[in-house]
Amino acid sequence: MPTEVDGLSEVLRAWNLKISPTQALELARLGGIMTNKAVDGKTLMKALLNVDIAAIRVVLDGADAAAATKEGLVPSVDVDALGRPLLCQVTRVVDVTQPRDGVSRSDNPSNPLYKLTLTTGRLNFHALIMDVKLPITALAPGTKVLLTEPKLLHVDSMALLRPKQYEVLGGVVPELHQPWAVQREVNYQRFAAGGRRPPSDAPKFEPLEPCSAKLVDELGGLKLRPPSKPAGGQPPKETQARRPNSFAPKSKKEPNTAYKARHSKLQDTVASMAQSHKGSKEPPKSGDPRPKTAGPAQAPPTRRPKTPTTAKRPTGGAKAPTRKAPTCA
Repeated sequence: MPTEVDGLSEVLRAWNLKISPTQALELARLGGIMTNKAVDGKTLMKALLNVDIAAIRVVLDGADAAAATKEGLVPSVDVDALGRPLLCQVTRVVDVTQPRDGVSRSDNPSNPLYKLTLTTGRLNFHALIMDVKLPITALAPGTKVLLTEPKLLHVDSMALLRPKQYEVLGGVVPELHQPWAVQREVNYQRFAAGGRRPPSDAPKFEPLEPCSAKLVDELGGLKLRPPSKPAGGQPPKETQARRPNSFAPKSKKEPNTAYKARHSKLQDTVASMAQSHKGSKEPPKSGDPRPKTAGPAQAPPTRRPKTPTTAKRPTGGAKAPTRKAPTCA
């Protein structure tokens, strides 16, 4: 059956898919189109957009689809090994510029930044859509996205998608879109103006109230008193502080054998040195063959000569009295 007549080949070539007429008929039935005629391109495109991509992979790959599916998220670099164009589906969308609850306060924000979780039916990975002016409802779970760029830029296992690197095809998968829309509406009503926010773990702030004059007077009249003593005059035994007994004999630790040996040897060495030093100072006894060692000769101390003092003449012109020699009579 020629597929070029109804535009089926153009759809398969544009989306890089290989679908037989039998598979196209089965996909049309999954999309709610009950027909026994040959499926044209428009009918097949509608079925592909409105059917979960996991079910599409089961039809195209058969029993091998479940075995080839990887659980969890994989680095977005693994997607570069797949052919282009690559048909993907949105499973989760978050506008990171909006509050943490994930609910956009506006359906058409000015500068959105959407973080998507995409799936090919076998691989799940993260992607960040940049420079886009789409509302968040245009990227609801179940929406089909066609990646056209062979090599993407990846940052921290996340693909960065520019406007010319992808194409939003649209589509509505009821089992994915309806729960997301209901939850979004509930969250929007809860966090809308006048709505009640969910309870927080942080305690509620209560402003401090100023102290009244009466309370200040009552606090000023309080006095600290020591605890009352018991009748015996001594605190009970449990509260008595233990005082060290200074007269108690202190236990001596016996030194070990090695310490005793070193200490004894040290005492012998000190005693022998003291004996030799004492013997060097004593004069040799008679019969002692050792001569007394004389020390180095010391020079006699030098005396400084006295300088004669000259009598000063009295000032003022007066002569000093002269002493006459005695004469014999």
